[in-house]
Formats: sequence, C-alpha cells, structure tokens
Amino acid sequence: MHNRKINSETFHDFGDGNGPVAAHRHLFGNGWVADSAHVDETAFVGINARVFGNATIKDNAIVSDHAQISGFCTIKDHACVRGNAIVTGACIVQDDVEISDDTFINRHICLGGHLLLKHAYICADRNDCLNCPALLNDNYGSTKNNPCFYCLKKMKSWPHLSHWFTPACRPGASARALKNTIKYKE
Repeated sequence: MHNRKINSETFHDFGDGNGPVAAHRHLFGNGWVADSAHVDETAFVGINARVFGNATIKDNAIVSDHAQISGFCTIKDHACVRGNAIVTGACIVQDDVEISDDTFINRHICLGGHLLLKHAYICADRNDCLNCPALLNDNYGSTKNNPCFYCLKKMKSWPHLSHWFTPACRPGASARALKNTIKYKE
C-alpha cells in the first residue's frame, strides 16, 4: 500500500484495484480512511486498519489491527472489527458484535446483539448479488461491464481466504457457512 501527496492532497492505495485515492489518517487511531468513506470522530480506526469505498464507521465502533471495511458497510454502536477481518458488501454491524481473526463478510446482512465471529466466511448469495449497491453506483470500484467481477476478484486476491473461495452466487453456501461459524459471547 502506498501513499503520496499530490497538490496538498494525500492519496492512498487501498489495494482494491482503484489505485491511489484521496484519503486521510483518522484522528482517533491514525488509520487510513478514504475521503469517500465516513468515520465519526468518536470511532477508533487503528494505525493498520483501513476504511474505504462508501463505508461508514459511527458512534464508538472500533476498527483495529489489519481489519478492512469497504463497500457500503456500516459499523456502529460498540461493534469491534479487528484482526485480519474483512467486511465488505452492504452489511450493518451494530450493538456489541465482535468480528475478528480471518473473518470475511461480503453480503447484505445485519449483525447485532452479542455476536462473536471468528474465522467466519459469509459470502453473498444470489439475492445479495441482485441487490448489490455496486450495480447502482458506477463510481464504486467495479468493472464497467460487470460489478460481480469486482467481488470475485477481491475474494480470489486475498491469500488467507483463497482456500475458502467459492463463486459468489452459489445458492446455500452462505447459509451453511453462517450456521457453522457463528458463536455467541457468554
């Protein structure tokens, strides 16, 4: 990942295929935030964490370690995303949810309560793909021909997830993954 200054603006390459984009370091935690994303002053973005795309981090949410939040996701309340977790798509993570380790979430889902996800893989199903916000937004990192290529490319490009890769529209795969990986905090 690279950053550079051009005409007094800071640019950072988030590794999402869009190249360097306008970005800044968040005041609370010093993590990278794309100018297209929104992070409240009260939210924490750790120095190695990255928030980009059209993501929103609100309230007292925490994004730390090497976590990546992108797409149209919203992380709010006291939710925590850490480790090497990747949260993308159009999900909402709220309440006291903790997402950690090598968790990968790429779907339109709302996670709340006292949920703990570790090493989970929750991928989009056919309905998620048909309702994908990238289909409606020409400026969000998808290819000009097919936004699905963006998601498929992302899933294949993350080495620590390559052994879990399955096509995004395989019916039932996300339900089985969700059933096998969700654990509740005690």
